[in-house]
Amino acid sequence: MTSTNRLFDADATLEKRRRRIWEMSSNLHCSIIGTCLTTAELRQILIKIELPGVYKETDHTLHIRAVLLAGKRDLPSKLLQKALDRRHRASIAQFSKARDVEEVSALWSKAVEKAEIPGGYWAALTHPKSTEDLPRVRAPHVGQTSPYPRFTQGFWICTLGLYLTKP
Repeated sequence: MTSTNRLFDADATLEKRRRRIWEMSSNLHCSIIGTCLTTAELRQILIKIELPGVYKETDHTLHIRAVLLAGKRDLPSKLLQKALDRRHRASIAQFSKARDVEEVSALWSKAVEKAEIPGGYWAALTHPKSTEDLPRVRAPHVGQTSPYPRFTQGFWICTLGLYLTKP
């Protein structure tokens, strides 16, 4: 990323392909990893790259380390991308039918309504027509008791923080 204020690499939006995790701002990596991967999946990826201490570290520490690894185009980020794509392939296929940002936004809203947040979030963020405002479009459950505490902690807090810090 060339600018810390941008969520997406400007060049990636001009392409016909989906974005890669290393092409997104590090501001999104925490919410992506915390929302879109289980801790077991994350641990398996970090074991595969032989990350030192992976067997004894807490889930939170592994999350932090993965967030730091996500921004470089190398084996760890490619394994994160592959795991995210594999886990959310149904959502990616559904979102791939969207022809513009309005259709992506509508699919994201439906995903939120159906509590299909992890797949919808990943599919929306990686869609080539997504804009920087899309991750900030909607944040239900903020300030409410949620049946999805992991999503509330990971996704909603990070998303709300991004929204509040938008210049």
